Amino acid sequence: MQQALLNFLRCPVSGKTLELKIIDFHIKQYENQLIEEINNAILFSESGFFFPVINGIPRMQLEGVLLFSDFFQKHLTDYEDRKKKLLEKYGRIIKDCFKRNEATRKSFSFEWSLLKGGETKIWHSDLTQFRNELFIELDETGSLDGRLAVDIGCGHGYSSHFMAEAGATVIGIDMSFSIEAAYGQLRNENVHFVQADLQFPPLMHRQFDIVYSSGVIHHTNSTELSFGIIQELVKPDGKLCIWLYHPIKSTIHNTILFARHLTRHVSVRIQFWIYFFTLLPVYLLVVRIKGKKMSWREIMIDLIDILTPYYRYEHEPQETECWYAKHGFGHIKVTSSNFFGFSVYGIKV
Repeated sequence: MQQALLNFLRCPVSGKTLELKIIDFHIKQYENQLIEEINNAILFSESGFFFPVINGIPRMQLEGVLLFSDFFQKHLTDYEDRKKKLLEKYGRIIKDCFKRNEATRKSFSFEWSLLKGGETKIWHSDLTQFRNELFIELDETGSLDGRLAVDIGCGHGYSSHFMAEAGATVIGIDMSFSIEAAYGQLRNENVHFVQADLQFPPLMHRQFDIVYSSGVIHHTNSTELSFGIIQELVKPDGKLCIWLYHPIKSTIHNTILFARHLTRHVSVRIQFWIYFFTLLPVYLLVVRIKGKKMSWREIMIDLIDILTPYYRYEHEPQETECWYAKHGFGHIKVTSSNFFGFSVYGIKV
């Protein structure tokens, strides 16, 4: 974590600035230089919440007080007392967040652990194609110099890196532990990563030129609710761009969606081995008959993505355009569409 990130971070409950207690530093290798970064630390909010910075990444979920108890017991002498007071005041919402997020966090942490740099394409696109698709979705063709962007549900972190390469300062947030892989491959000092819940974003509101979220908010308990929350981050004249699944008229697709009523309750690791020995061989045979080249990792990421997340919703473009209009956005435009879904953006008027 760079010290500069503190300028953008806010308590996800009170919205106030945070106090930082540094434990130690480490040296991070970037493309052209070595930078001393905060390695381990604790962020304190006047609301009573406290959040760890572990291995360079701020971990700012509300349920972090429970998730990272080992870290706090080691580095915070009055942890038990602070934890008791916090649970007395906010126990219901903390436990609700833990319950709501646990399955999703495990699903996507496992899914992105299957992605290996240089071996697996990202949604069947190589890095050049992926970058081109990103900028088509954003409806951007040139430089992003001077822009401040947030990548909601950044996953592997590639979209965050590409926006930074175009000149933006980017904050990528993700609930899953894929954030560690994204931070590990970080080579641009203008990218920052935070582990956080998009429904409680630990960022200042109405300050971002670009808020981007691809294939994420439809994996929350309410897509429209999540849309309403992340749009608060957009500054006047700023841009919000989302990518969502749309309904597919297909018997196979609808059968898979029906099967999800059962599979989403099964451990993601158990599902992996079931699909590895049953669905993967069939999938490989079909794609080879069609003359396509896909690695087993790509196929397993596809299967895990559709069958393991606890929440998965589909929407029509017209529905999302209504959300944009309701929250005061204009210049609403569908920028891409394919077999699985579509992207749409709007400008906050």
